[in-house]
Amino acid sequence: MDTTKVKLLNNYQLYQMSKNKSLDDATQQKVYQEFLIRNISTIEQKELERRYQETFAETNKELDAAAWDPFFTAFAWKKHFRHIALLQALTRNKEAKAYQLRFYLGMLVYMLLFILLLVFFRK
Repeated sequence: MDTTKVKLLNNYQLYQMSKNKSLDDATQQKVYQEFLIRNISTIEQKELERRYQETFAETNKELDAAAWDPFFTAFAWKKHFRHIALLQALTRNKEAKAYQLRFYLGMLVYMLLFILLLVFFRK
């Protein structure tokens, strides 16, 4: 990212980027330097943190809520793909991989059951 583009960000956008762990090292360094240059007061930093937590509180609450088990509800594939995408967007990759594995195993079981039913009723 160009240094001039980092300077165009407002304080909240800069704070969001500083919390983003998926940025490359060069961009992280530019964001950190710009954060130091702006000399943001501790009160404003706390306000930025509060606003940041409020923004993601609803998303985290949705993710932490008891979701459908993908192994038993693989037929609701759209919901599961949205959940996996949301986990990956929030860089919760380990959880996303585990959820994805259970979803695919559930799909495999449902497909096998469907094939068995077809074979059974064919006779």
